[in-house]
Amino acid sequence: LTENGIQQANAIAAYFKNAINHGHVKKLFSSPQLRTSLTADQIAEALNLQVTSSNLLKEVHNGEMAGLTGEEIDQKFPDRLDRKSPYIPLGDTGESWFELYLRAGKVIDNLLSEQPGTYMVVSHGALLNAVLSAIIGLVPRPGSMNIIFRFYNTGFTEISYSPSQKQWRMYSLTPPELRRRIT
Repeated sequence: LTENGIQQANAIAAYFKNAINHGHVKKLFSSPQLRTSLTADQIAEALNLQVTSSNLLKEVHNGEMAGLTGEEIDQKFPDRLDRKSPYIPLGDTGESWFELYLRAGKVIDNLLSEQPGTYMVVSHGALLNAVLSAIIGLVPRPGSMNIIFRFYNTGFTEISYSPSQKQWRMYSLTPPELRRRIT
């Protein structure tokens, strides 16, 4: 993490430490990727939790675009934003948006197989978008026709599922006052 990233991770950990009942959260799940796992570690320490790492929570695999700058991506993959199909792998060798959507469904299925309770998930923007899209029934569509939920660094949303009502509820994306403090 950069200095700014460390400050953001500390701020979100402090926010959760003050905002939630510590005994209320049963488990914290995290992507094993470094920046995310470092942030999860800060939150887990603040809440006295163990981190459960899951490869399902990794960021979208963008194939040959990995490690390239935006300019390099534009040169090598000039039509990347004009996807004709959500089934085409990113960067020729990565995940397609549909594969990411299916992986998000597995994340949801795994969470729903846990005992009822409160869980935290620390992951990445593309995956979190796919999870929210799957919850509300938005399948991947061609090109720029997709709806995007904007997650800022250390942004979060609170959602719940009622098994008896078979109903999802989304309470908020990152509160503006927190976003100002952590970005």
